[in-house]
Amino acid sequence: MSKLTKEVVKMADELIENAKEKNWDLNFEFAIKMAVEIQRNNIIEDAFGISIENEPAFLEAIAIQLGYNGTGKTHSNLVEAILAHADAIERSGA
Repeated sequence: MSKLTKEVVKMADELIENAKEKNWDLNFEFAIKMAVEIQRNNIIEDAFGISIENEPAFLEAIAIQLGYNGTGKTHSNLVEAILAHADAIERSGA
């Protein structure tokens, strides 16, 4: 059994245990589907840098470098663009 498969089965078991604590009826098949979807979402978050706090996602950083930052201003380099975007995120309280 692969490491990912073991993680999915473990997560499914945890989901079932959590459901039991709340008196929810959750079968193993549905728990596996949920666990696979959670793993899929985690992989996508990691691949696109979505879950990095106070930093733009990778695709946002590329868009910023290409000249778009939501304010109509452009930056001279990628570092400047990312820092400006990170400052904007901090100011917004996000």
